[in-house]
Amino acid sequence: MTRRTGRLQVLFCVVLTALVGVGCSANSSTPVAAGGKPGPLVSAPPPIAAATGLSDVELAKRFGAAVWRVETLGCGFWRSGSAFAIDAHHLVTNNHVVSNDSAPVVRSPTGEAHKGRVIGSSKTPDVAVIEVKETLPVVVGWAPTASLVTGEHIVELGYPLPARVFTVSPGSIVNFQPPGARQAVLANTAIDHGNSGGPALLSNGTTAGVVTQMTLPQDPTKRVAIAFTTDTVRGTVEQFLQHPATVMSDCGIGPDYVPPLPPNFSVPAVPPPQPALRAVPAPSVPQATSAPPDAPSWDVQPAAPPSPPPSSTTSSSTSTSSTTTSTSTTSTSTTAQTSP
Repeated sequence: MTRRTGRLQVLFCVVLTALVGVGCSANSSTPVAAGGKPGPLVSAPPPIAAATGLSDVELAKRFGAAVWRVETLGCGFWRSGSAFAIDAHHLVTNNHVVSNDSAPVVRSPTGEAHKGRVIGSSKTPDVAVIEVKETLPVVVGWAPTASLVTGEHIVELGYPLPARVFTVSPGSIVNFQPPGARQAVLANTAIDHGNSGGPALLSNGTTAGVVTQMTLPQDPTKRVAIAFTTDTVRGTVEQFLQHPATVMSDCGIGPDYVPPLPPNFSVPAVPPPQPALRAVPAPSVPQATSAPPDAPSWDVQPAAPPSPPPSSTTSSSTSTSSTTTSTSTTSTSTTAQTSP
């Protein structure tokens, strides 16, 4: 080795040590820590997303059990929507989802069902709180509205038509509404009837807001995915939790109701939606239980009520139906009919 080459190598080692804290040896390729002792190989830190973010499938697996289907029966019709647990006994949904039934049924992705009670509802913002006696296994936290950014990835979980089964709908934040404020986010997720009331999850599992499908005022046939942010709904939700009340059904909102965008929102067109995920593993939740009374089963069409059998006459007989027993000289058998 020439003297000039030796000086260059020493200079290189000094610069390397100053930059990365690792020395070098003239006769070995093994990294040497400052001070002359061999040290471990230094690898680049993992990306932030890999350290703190969850994939769409992981989000569904970890937090899907916090998202329940809401089933209502009242005012002469059925309706379904979505809700998410915020503590051990309370779920958040949209007001228009439960307007026709103040005692809805909530059902988990695997069929576990609980009878609920609406303890507060508001048309503006469109939010309601359902209380259940049973302990909810998984809850979702609120994401700070100020932390949200345009283009941020979100995942909306819920039970949309036509199947009304647990569905994962990924997308991103297109913009904030109304312009200059953060009352809601416009998303490019694919949602439908039944998604209303579900959460819009960030990659850390907190929710950016409450999902609501809304119509464009200039064309009511066009619908967009809106999530009313934490800053918009949380104060109202906390008020319901602190002052629970008896809520009466409101039959003025029909079964096909889709709320229009507020007049101060500016959405000229529907963003092209991303497709929903398929073949997502079912969330881990407790075993399914029998349905509570009056709980409609949305996965199948309700059967038509049975027709009463023809009247029968005997000289002396006992006629027994599913609910009554009668004895007389002339008797008529009666079959109890149960509303679907």
